Amino acid sequence: MKKKYLIFIFSLLSANFVFADDSGVNNKTPTVIKSNKINKENDNNIIRAVGDVEIKKDGKILKAKEIEYNQNTKRIKANSNVKVYSEKGGDIFFSKTAEISDDFNNGDFYDGLLIFNNGSDIQSPHINRVNENEIFAYNSNYSICPTNKYDLTINYEEAIEKFNREKTPLFSIKSKKMLDNINDKEITTWHTSIWYWKIPVFYTPYLKIPLSEDTSGIGTPGLEHNSNYGYGIYIPYRFQSKQQRLILKPKIYQDTNYLLNLDYKVKSKDLNKWQINAKGDITNDRGQSKSITNAYGISEDNEGTYKNWRGFISSNGYYNFNDLWAFDYDGTIAGDEYYLRDYHQNSVSYIQSRFTFTKINMKEIENFNYFQFNNLFYQELLEDDSDYFTPRYVPITNTNIQNTIAKNEFGNSYYKIKLNTTDIFRNYSNQEDRTIEYNRFSAVPSLNNTFNSKFGVLNSNLELKTDVYAINEMAREESLYNHNENRVLPQLNLTWKKNFFANEISFEPILKYSGTPNSKSFENKIPNEDSEAQILSFDNIFANNRYAGYDRQEFGDRVTYGFESSFFKNFNFGLAQGYRDNIKHDNNPIVGFDYNYISDYVGYSSYIINNNFDLYYKFLADKDNYKLKTNEVILNYTEDDFSIYIGYVKMDQNLLYDKKQQQLDFGTSVKLYYRWKLDFSAKFDLENSNRMLESKSGLTYDGGCTVWGLSYRTYNPLSQTKKTTSINLDFKIKFI
Repeated sequence: MKKKYLIFIFSLLSANFVFADDSGVNNKTPTVIKSNKINKENDNNIIRAVGDVEIKKDGKILKAKEIEYNQNTKRIKANSNVKVYSEKGGDIFFSKTAEISDDFNNGDFYDGLLIFNNGSDIQSPHINRVNENEIFAYNSNYSICPTNKYDLTINYEEAIEKFNREKTPLFSIKSKKMLDNINDKEITTWHTSIWYWKIPVFYTPYLKIPLSEDTSGIGTPGLEHNSNYGYGIYIPYRFQSKQQRLILKPKIYQDTNYLLNLDYKVKSKDLNKWQINAKGDITNDRGQSKSITNAYGISEDNEGTYKNWRGFISSNGYYNFNDLWAFDYDGTIAGDEYYLRDYHQNSVSYIQSRFTFTKINMKEIENFNYFQFNNLFYQELLEDDSDYFTPRYVPITNTNIQNTIAKNEFGNSYYKIKLNTTDIFRNYSNQEDRTIEYNRFSAVPSLNNTFNSKFGVLNSNLELKTDVYAINEMAREESLYNHNENRVLPQLNLTWKKNFFANEISFEPILKYSGTPNSKSFENKIPNEDSEAQILSFDNIFANNRYAGYDRQEFGDRVTYGFESSFFKNFNFGLAQGYRDNIKHDNNPIVGFDYNYISDYVGYSSYIINNNFDLYYKFLADKDNYKLKTNEVILNYTEDDFSIYIGYVKMDQNLLYDKKQQQLDFGTSVKLYYRWKLDFSAKFDLENSNRMLESKSGLTYDGGCTVWGLSYRTYNPLSQTKKTTSINLDFKIKFI
C-alpha cells in the first residue's frame, strides 16, 4: 500500500507552539513536521506523530519512529531510531529514546551515541544536553581517534551497527561522568581511565583536557625516562587567558626526586607592542646527583657545588617603544653548574644571557642607520679546562651611519661609519695565573662606490680602521700586554665582476685587491678576544678582513681571483684562490694559506630542483696536489610522505686545532601506513671509533583529533664520559 505523508505547520495548529531564540524574543519561523500519521489531543494539548517522523526548525532536524509533543511543557518525547542534527553539519545525536526541548537545544538521550564532526565519538547510556554549549555524558566511552561513523544520512540503528562492527579504537577515555564544553573548548571528566587499544594506561579521579591552545585545564599525562633518574611521569596543567598562559608540569621520577616545570607567556593586547616568555624548573634532587661525574671525572659533591634544591630559569621578550626604538632580552640562569646537563642534557661550558636596546630606521633602507646597545652576561658551567676565563659581563655598542652621496644609472656612492665599543669584565682570584679586563673603542669610516659599465661592475671601498684599547691585566708573573694602545689602519678594497650570459648559462669572473699596512707589532701588544681562527672557504675568501671581529686584521697586499657560474638555473659552481704577501710575518694564520703566499683552492657546487631536492658541496683543495683537505656535503630531499637529510664534514689533520675531524649527520622522516610517521636522526663522530654523538627516533600517530608520540634519544658528546638516554611517551587531544 502506498505510504501517505501529512504535513503540518505547528504555528497554525497552536499559537502557543513557537520556538524561542537565545534572546528570549519569539522566533516566527514555522516548524514543520512530517509523518505517516499525526494526531492532536485537544484535551491535554498533546500532538502525536507515528512513522518516519521528521521535525524541522531553523535548519535543525529531529528524526524518530514516533514522537509525542506536549504544548504545555514545550517538550518532545521521541522513541525508537532518534536522530538530531543540523542541515549545516556539525555534531549528530543518536539515541534509542530521547526527551528534548522544542528548540532542540537541551534534552536527554538514552542509549546514546554522539558523533562529532571531527570524527571522534562518545557512547553513553545517558547523554544530557544542557544547552548548545554544554553536554554531560555518564559512564561514557570517548573514542578520541577519528572514525568513519560520521554520516548525516545514516540512522540510529545503522550508526550502532557501525560502532559494534568497528575495531577497538587506538585511544579512548572512559569516565564516570564527562562534561564537553564547546564554548570553552575543553572536556572535564571524573573517575577517568585512559585506554590505549584494550589496555588501561592511566587513571585519575579528575581530568580537564583543553581542546585548543587557548583554554585552561589539565593536559594529557606523559611518561619519560632519564638515564640519571629513571622513569618519570608528569601531568601538565594550563592556565589560559587572552593575554597570559601558564603551564605547570610536575614530574615524579622513580628515584623519588621531584621536579616542577613551568612555562609562562604574557603579551600585550597589541602583539607587536611587548611580550614576555619564561620557563624553568625547580627540583628537589634528594641526593641523586651527588655521584654523577663531569667530563673530567669529578663528581658534583667533590666539586663542592651540589645543592639539594636545584633549578634554572630562562626568559626572553621584547618591548617596542615606538617605530624606531626597541628593547629585547634573552637570558638563562642555572642554580648550579651541572643542573642543565643533569636534567636537560645540555653540555655547554657556559650560559650566555643578554639585553639589547636598538634604534633602527627601516623606512630608509638605502640610508641604513642604527644604534644598538648589547650587554652580555655569562655563567660558567665547569665543563671547560682551557686557560680562557669566562667573562662576568660584556657591554657592547654598535652604531652604523650610512648615507647616499649620489645615485644614477651608472652606479652609486655612499659613506658609512661603523662605531663599536666592547668591554670585557672578568672575576679574578689567586688561583688564576692571569686574567684580563678589556676595553676597546673602534671607529671605521669608509667611502664606497659602485660603477657599472659594459666592462663589468667595479666596487671600491676605502676605509680607515681606528682602535683605542685600555687593557687592565692582572697576572701573578710578568704582564704580557701594555695597558693602553691605539691604532690607525687604512685599507683599500677593489672588486671587479663581469657577468657573461648565453643560453641559460652564466659565467662571472671575480677579481679583488685589498691593501693594508703591516699591524703585527701592534697586535702583539693586545690580546685576541673576538677574532676567532678561520678556515678559508668560498664564503669568506672575498671578505675585506677574513678574521671576524676587530682585534686581528689581515695586512699586506692581497689579491683574490675566482668565478661563479650557473647552468640552466639548477647547477651552480664557484672556484677561487688568494694571494697574500707578508704571510710569514703573520702570527694569526688562516687555515688554507698555511704560511704560503698562495692559498689552496676553495669552491662549492650546488644542484637545486624546485623545493624538493637540493645538494650542496663545499671543499678546500691543496694547491699543489689537489688533495681535498676539507669536504662538506649537504643533501635535502622532500616529498609529501618522505624526506631525508644528509650532512658530512671532513677536515684534514693539519687544520684547526691540529686534529682530524670527520662527522656525519643523518635524518629522515617517513610517513607509514595510514596516519603513522617515523622520524630518525643521528650524528656520528667517525674519528673516534665511530662514536654516535647523538641519536633521536620517534614514532608519531596523528589521528586528526589526537596526536600520540613515542620518542627515544641518546646523547653522548665527546665532553661527557657517560652516555645519557631519555624516553618520552606523550599524546595530546586536538580541537578541530
